[in-house]
Amino acid sequence: MAHLSPSLPPSLISSTLSSHANKHSVKCHITQTQHKGKYNITFTPSTRGQHQLIVQVGGVDIPDSPFTLPVIPSRQMRGKPFNIITGLNRPWGIAVCDNGDIVVAEYGAHCITILNKQGNKVKSFGTEGTLRGQFTQPHGVAITKDGHILVTDKHRLQKLTTDKVCVKSVGNGQSGSGQLEFNFPEGITVHPTTGEIFVADSDNNRIQVFCNGLNFLHTISNLKAPTDVAIDNEGYLFVAEWGNHCITKLTTKGKYTTKISSRGSAPGQLSHPSSLTINKNLVYVSEEGNHRVSVFDTNGKFLHCFGKRGSGKGEFYGPLGITTDTFGNLYVSDTFNNRIVVC
Repeated sequence: MAHLSPSLPPSLISSTLSSHANKHSVKCHITQTQHKGKYNITFTPSTRGQHQLIVQVGGVDIPDSPFTLPVIPSRQMRGKPFNIITGLNRPWGIAVCDNGDIVVAEYGAHCITILNKQGNKVKSFGTEGTLRGQFTQPHGVAITKDGHILVTDKHRLQKLTTDKVCVKSVGNGQSGSGQLEFNFPEGITVHPTTGEIFVADSDNNRIQVFCNGLNFLHTISNLKAPTDVAIDNEGYLFVAEWGNHCITKLTTKGKYTTKISSRGSAPGQLSHPSSLTINKNLVYVSEEGNHRVSVFDTNGKFLHCFGKRGSGKGEFYGPLGITTDTFGNLYVSDTFNNRIVVC
């Protein structure tokens, strides 16, 4: 809604919306509201990402015009890849930094790779091994509130700087079921308010919770092969239960709330959910078994799904990682196609 002089007729006002990426322009529709001096500007963008909205009166820009607006992908845009990043070796966990850099755990290369927002490689670090700063088949990645990278690999959780320095490691590389021990940990999420770290301790059928310093806090049990975790805007914990073919909604203390979906391949069902991410009250689930992405709201209502097994456009082969950025773009680790699909 724009605020202008109450005496201006809409015919004197013009507005266009253009994309930063391809300079495509969309004409806007302007209507006067019931409140004097207030006008509605409506438009239907055909592309996503950053746009510029130009508002003019008599051919002259109003103050602060052009305005920068992010366009979040619509359901029609979702599922249509607009970037495919190749040259990776079994990408698994994936996270996006505030500056747009993409952090990927390359399971097949035993390393962490950082890409810029265009998908070009900035750096890779780590070699195969069990020393601090080395990795053995890294699975999950996450970014802490203080900008460190969290990585799960074989029976271990490491906290590293972006300059590849390991500041702390939990787990000794041997499987165990006690506090600070793991049995094939996978997905990680960081609580947006408290900074608490939730780790899917998959083969121990539990979630381990740590403070930012990686000191143990508590355990959430009674799960079956949890592979990933995410937290919604209301503070609820969502767990991908690979072994139960469902998403379980809990409090962050572990109190059960809702089970989402059941085993199958029909729309709304899940088969071996491997990863999940939450954006704008939408839960995106990558399914290893169905080679697709399913979308639910945070109340568990199924909305839609896209993808099938294959290596073509709009197809996946064992997608194991998924995340979104601040603009709502979806990043899928298409693991066995050795690529990341942005849609």
